[in-house]
Amino acid sequence: MAGRPKTACSQCNFSKLRCSGEKPTCSRCLRLGRACQWIGTRRRNRGAASRQGLTELPYDSSETHVINYQNTEIPSHLVSGLVDHYFTNIYNANLLLHRPTFLQSVLDGSIEQHVLLSVCALGSRFVDQQPCLHDDAQSWAEEAGRRVFAHVDDPTEENIVTFINLALFWYSRGQWQRMMVFESNAQCTWRLLGLENGRDNGATTVKAELSRRRFWACILIKQFVTRSTSPELDIRLLEKVSLPSDDKLFEENKIPQHQFTWCDPGRTPNFYNELIKLGSLWASACRIACDDELDINIKLINIQKLDSELKVWKRLVHPDFGFGSSVLPAASITFSQRVFIGILYHMIGCAIHSSIVPLLSLGVPIEEHGYSQAISAQTALMHARSISSLLETNHPAISQAPAFVGYAAYCSSAIQIPFLWCRKEGVRQRTLDDIRKNMTVMQAISKRWRLVSRLTSFIPALYRHHQSMAYSLADEPMALDASELNRHKSIPKQARISILGHNEIVWKNGSIDNGTLFDDLGLGFLDETEDRIRPETRLRPTETRDPDNGGTFWNNHVNSEPQFHDLLQNDAVPECIDASQELEWSGSVLLTDEDWLTGFDWHGSEFITPTNLEPT
Repeated sequence: MAGRPKTACSQCNFSKLRCSGEKPTCSRCLRLGRACQWIGTRRRNRGAASRQGLTELPYDSSETHVINYQNTEIPSHLVSGLVDHYFTNIYNANLLLHRPTFLQSVLDGSIEQHVLLSVCALGSRFVDQQPCLHDDAQSWAEEAGRRVFAHVDDPTEENIVTFINLALFWYSRGQWQRMMVFESNAQCTWRLLGLENGRDNGATTVKAELSRRRFWACILIKQFVTRSTSPELDIRLLEKVSLPSDDKLFEENKIPQHQFTWCDPGRTPNFYNELIKLGSLWASACRIACDDELDINIKLINIQKLDSELKVWKRLVHPDFGFGSSVLPAASITFSQRVFIGILYHMIGCAIHSSIVPLLSLGVPIEEHGYSQAISAQTALMHARSISSLLETNHPAISQAPAFVGYAAYCSSAIQIPFLWCRKEGVRQRTLDDIRKNMTVMQAISKRWRLVSRLTSFIPALYRHHQSMAYSLADEPMALDASELNRHKSIPKQARISILGHNEIVWKNGSIDNGTLFDDLGLGFLDETEDRIRPETRLRPTETRDPDNGGTFWNNHVNSEPQFHDLLQNDAVPECIDASQELEWSGSVLLTDEDWLTGFDWHGSEFITPTNLEPT
């Protein structure tokens, strides 16, 4: 009987799995569609490896070794799993590293130690049921930071990899200040290295392709992290560098000679190319949506212009992404990639159009633009519903989704909440179903990303705010009067920012601190003279008011009051609770299992639910 082959391909060797040994492609790599790499696997002298700070990963999984660093130890049996989690779940991993080359560098001990530490730390965020790993991961991240900063005066592209990995790691833990330190250093490094010059355009080596990809990784994180008030990136910088080539060809070391650029009209089913282009539109959308000082006429023109650009993108996007088609995406586009692109597209529409509708984004009333508001409100609602439709709550990959997907679910819920009180049963039920789906997804994602966990806890505050407005919308936005769309009471700006600004919420008065966010968005219930509403001034379900003096209110629609405490499915609650415990919010209020089901005491009094709305 045939025994274990004497040599194994790099993929099987690194994963410590049995390799069939066929060349040029073993059966496992053939089945998984991976590039099968056959690089020398001769064992080096173990002592020599230890002196370099890295013992060779053994093929025999029964052996236990530890990758030793000065103050850090990574058990070797964890490394392959952590690396796999990293490449599987971090959306920009293939922009930062060439997986076959990376695996071989780990095996032969040539890997930059701070790179491996940062990869393992970030990969650990997607490992479940191992709480002790989180403390170890923090040690790995801290050691990676010390090592990369020790060489910050001699910048290399590997520094960019570690800076971005650590920026995402600390972002996931709510360490916003640390996140910005590493993100800023990544931006400085690509400029110091001159990656924006496109000097390797046309080169078909993996090294040249990886340099271009790392440049785009820096641009992407800047588009999603930078504040809306920061200087806009010069688009001319983007025109010089070729866009990433096809991922499969990249992994197989087959870089095509013809490479697309930013201005190239041709389209391919390339996830990163479309993400980069949509990311630029998203950055513009945030600037428009969050700029409340901009003249409304200019803002409407900017919204129309950006909306047109978004429609052009949709018209030109490759059909494999599924826009306007019932055809399933090609194998080159995964479910997660297709969903991410779709959600980003709809979030751009949500942000710009809801920004001029106080009913949806909690802004100040706008006069003499009722028709434009109605169109934008309907458009924003359609985009919000589309986000909910894209979220597959039962898909096994949903908990590994990027934080932006959780934020999109929050924004979709915030925009739809007012329609929980719509007098049309179909609209009301669809809204309830969409918010339930959104919150289930947010809970699943919140265990990985602290921002999403905090946004999830803001939903009750938004609900109570709209409940206190005591309205019953007759229909969808296009059928509403302008006065309904401009319902407003003075509230702190952070509530509006949480809906429109993505990461803008982590900033306070122009500065950023670690682990701090607003507790309840400022949506309390105090005295009306303080621009808030006391519980005793809330409208009771049996009261009526003249529609000509503020709109239609609850009268004979008591049974339409939404069951907020039923918005969350019971089986989803533990996900949020686990995330809350793991993230260890200091000084912040988080919900418990009982709180979610019975109503949370946000302000020291009983949470008003449809079953306990009684005259006070």
